[in-house]
Amino acid sequence: MQLAALLTLLLIRAASLGFIFATGAEGWLCKGSSCHWGEWSPWSSCTATCGGGYRQRERVNEARGCFTSGRCLCNSNDCLDSESCGKTCFNSGTYVEYSTNETFCNCRDGTTGTCCETIVTCGRPSEISYGSFTGSNFEYGSHVEYRCYQGYNMTEQTSAKRTCTNYGVWSGELPQCLFVTCGRPSEISYGNFTGSNFEYGSHVEYRCYQGYNMTEQTSAKRTCTNYGVWSGELPQCLYAESCSRTPCQNNSTCVNMLGDYECICETGWTGKNCEIDIQPPVMQGCEADREVFVSNMTSVQTWGVPVFLDPHGFEVVVTSNYRSNSFEFPWGVHTVQYAAVKSSNGLTAECTFNIRIKPHPCKQLPSISNGVLVCNGWETEYTNICKYYCLTNYTYPVGLSKDTAFVCGASGNWLPFATVGSCILSDIAFENNGHTFEGCHNETDTYNIGTTYITELNNTAFYSLCQNYPEKCLPKNVNIVC
Repeated sequence: MQLAALLTLLLIRAASLGFIFATGAEGWLCKGSSCHWGEWSPWSSCTATCGGGYRQRERVNEARGCFTSGRCLCNSNDCLDSESCGKTCFNSGTYVEYSTNETFCNCRDGTTGTCCETIVTCGRPSEISYGSFTGSNFEYGSHVEYRCYQGYNMTEQTSAKRTCTNYGVWSGELPQCLFVTCGRPSEISYGNFTGSNFEYGSHVEYRCYQGYNMTEQTSAKRTCTNYGVWSGELPQCLYAESCSRTPCQNNSTCVNMLGDYECICETGWTGKNCEIDIQPPVMQGCEADREVFVSNMTSVQTWGVPVFLDPHGFEVVVTSNYRSNSFEFPWGVHTVQYAAVKSSNGLTAECTFNIRIKPHPCKQLPSISNGVLVCNGWETEYTNICKYYCLTNYTYPVGLSKDTAFVCGASGNWLPFATVGSCILSDIAFENNGHTFEGCHNETDTYNIGTTYITELNNTAFYSLCQNYPEKCLPKNVNIVC
């Protein structure tokens, strides 16, 4: 006993000095600094292949340098290690881990199972009486559509289409197909119908009583449709003997209509009973436009008077802007107008034509070689005054001089009449050369030629061509032919 007590005291004292006992059979003491971690053991198998699990490994604290090997004291957190594993989730599922011992797969719609490995299926949907469905895919999200056979209607159209839900059941209720009936069709006034079968595909036919006509013959026969309603519109029977009162006037034709009549009017009449006169006066013999060339400043013109009449025999009043059908017109454009008014309805007709009195046109003078032909470019319809100018170093041919002016008036003939040749080359200055010009193709030449022409024109008996038209008598309006 004394020996045991002494051993106990020694153990207590050794512990206070940092010694521990090895676990060997010999039970020798080992200093704590002689304890070392051993190698980790291999990982254990994962507790799950998918959906989340865990695995473990361990190690020991070995005593070294003691008289005999032994194990040191060990904290369990240092001796044992674990980690999550098996994180696979099928069909696009999402792996969720809150802790090593709390993991799972969050499955998307249409999949189920610990690892989302199963696709939700609803199985083949139920058949219905007097109908069928289309669709062969019964997995989540797929659809089937029910249809009733001809002559049957579905109780609820909203149930026709059913969808496989996330719960593995078909949406909605199973529809029903019931036999179609349209019920007794409506009666009509002044008529009746024949037919006693009111089920799908059957017909009834309407007829009107004597003296009545049906509004639409296409509505006479109605059929019970697949929708449980009668086809077409309900017909009407209307009184059909309206023409017996002879309502149509002015030789029009009466036609019986459905509860009414129609008058087919003759030309020039309108209205319900063809009582409105819409016939304007009828015109005959309206003259066409004319153009007259004269040498004098006036011309007496005579024309035919148009005739206006009314096929219905009513009075027609005719007026004109000339008292007679003959008048002495000056040069210019003159409008002759005849207007006819029908007093019974105020409708009108009109004959209008133009008489154009013009002087004879002047022919174009020939150009001159080595010179220019210069004429007025305004009011040429009534007066044409032209002169010839020779170019520098050229002189006029025989019969032509700087003072010669060619004039063409209402007769259309040029005076004086002469055959124009060409300007003659000469190195001698002649008095009759008048104005000469280097050319006529550039802007300066044409301006000088035009200015010279207007200056000389104002010194002739024809100065009124500039005096009466100052806004036109300008160099730019002079016609120059090289």
